[in-house]
Amino acid sequence: MTTIRGQGDFMRLGQFKALLALSSTGSIRGAARELNLSQSAVTRALRELEEDVGAKLFERRVDGTRFTPSGQSLLSHARLVMATLDRARDEVRRLNGQGQARVCFALTPLVATLGLHRIVQDFHRRYPDGQLDVDLGMVDHALPLILEGRLDFAVTFGYPDMLTSDMVFRPFTAIRMVPTVGAGAQVTESVTWEDLAERFWALHPGVNSVDQRVMDWLARRGIRPHHPPTLCRSPYLLTVLGGHSDLIMLAPEPMLTQNLEPGGLRRVILRADQELPPPIQMGLITRRHVPLSEAAQHVASLTERICSVL
Repeated sequence: MTTIRGQGDFMRLGQFKALLALSSTGSIRGAARELNLSQSAVTRALRELEEDVGAKLFERRVDGTRFTPSGQSLLSHARLVMATLDRARDEVRRLNGQGQARVCFALTPLVATLGLHRIVQDFHRRYPDGQLDVDLGMVDHALPLILEGRLDFAVTFGYPDMLTSDMVFRPFTAIRMVPTVGAGAQVTESVTWEDLAERFWALHPGVNSVDQRVMDWLARRGIRPHHPPTLCRSPYLLTVLGGHSDLIMLAPEPMLTQNLEPGGLRRVILRADQELPPPIQMGLITRRHVPLSEAAQHVASLTERICSVL
């Protein structure tokens, strides 16, 4: 049986499969059904896994199975292991003419607006039978998917304090966030941040979101919105809202300078003495020691070329 060497022990892939099945189904019975095994076989695999790692991984409750913190941690690693093995198998098959190229990646709305159509067209020319799986490149959403191996890479904003030792960040460019408002809204020219703080805002929430980083930057200068902001987790809905309201929003500067914003946003002109937040690095985030497939490397390189014009 294939094994993965641990600290003096062996964690079998069958045990990882049992752990993942338990997570997806919520019960031993469901996991056994998913794996086409007996409940006793699944129970034994999970018990042996707990013995291997020396920790309790889950608890059985009336409302289903709940993973312990140790179980959650191991679950994340198990997902990465299985995803890496699946990608390695798919790549070998493709190189031998037996499989299709598949790339799972995430892009920020800015990069998607600028060049996702070019990425798709180029990919289909190079890999006619291949498949792209594109996700939203918001940091809080993309990072867990990278850590679990469900994304090959993400092109998004990166900050040294949010990346773990398991990640690699390669910056492509730096983007400045600027205040915007709907094209039809009445905003006096040459305003201050204090003036804007008195208005209503709409923001994308999240500890690591670029909006929150800018708000933290303002807070360090003693500037905070006077009203609770409208929180919108969808960049598309946020853009639609901003284009049809007088809410203050933050947008990447290239969205406005390159006329990439069809929703009717316009930049708020700040007074000459008003400082702008520093640019934020945007680039490629991957999992350390997990190589990209040839197809994923090609898509990542094309994305870097697209970002070079920002």
